[in-house]
Amino acid sequence: MKLSEAEDFSAKLLLPLLLPYSLRFISWRREKVLLKNLAAQKTANTTCKGFIQDTTAQMGLQSTKHSKVKQANILMLGLDSAGKSTLLYKFKYNEDFLTIPTIGFNVDMIETGKDFTLTIWDVGGQQKMRQLWCNFLENAEGIMYVVDSSDKQRLEESKKEFELILKNESIKNVPVVVLANKQDLPGALNAEEITRRFNVKKHCCDRNWYVQPCCAITGEGLSEALQTLTAFAKNYIRSKEFSTSFKENEKL
Repeated sequence: MKLSEAEDFSAKLLLPLLLPYSLRFISWRREKVLLKNLAAQKTANTTCKGFIQDTTAQMGLQSTKHSKVKQANILMLGLDSAGKSTLLYKFKYNEDFLTIPTIGFNVDMIETGKDFTLTIWDVGGQQKMRQLWCNFLENAEGIMYVVDSSDKQRLEESKKEFELILKNESIKNVPVVVLANKQDLPGALNAEEITRRFNVKKHCCDRNWYVQPCCAITGEGLSEALQTLTAFAKNYIRSKEFSTSFKENEKL
């Protein structure tokens, strides 16, 4: 089966039929399989089982699962080949892995502090998968949008997807960190140029935002991106908790 056929099969047939799985199972399976096979990820995407129908429920569960350790659900979005999966593995393992286009999603938990964890959902960026991004937006507490800064031919396409995401009411006020990836390649646009071309100031005027230049291969800019996103997510969660508490008190 060709890759395009596999994408279509996964998106149209498999995804709506798959049974719900807990994040514990997903994480356990990922650790079990990826650590053995990621370096040889030439034949299959080991996390291609995008259990999208139950994703919103899973993400909501994470927010209430641990009372002492705070955690935030972060969506990593962007076009295919922007470097999302490579970034995720670099964040988690600080190593480079051979990756293929993600059919479905990858998920990993990254501790960014003593009592705070980011659960990062890396969602496939192919055209068919973008139609399913909306399934992941509810309960998101941060958006990490990845741009291939060296691919000028697809900048406009990436910009349109970026704008479309931000129009969704499910992520109103949710903080955004744009990763201007592949800064190691010749001709890559810097953070200022990405900010201007994507009109980030206008589209993110109602939320915290930041554009971070980075390189998934070398790791440049990644720690800064995580620090910024963690700070944004903490502020957003506090604000959301305060708003919920205020509304509950009004009812009394």
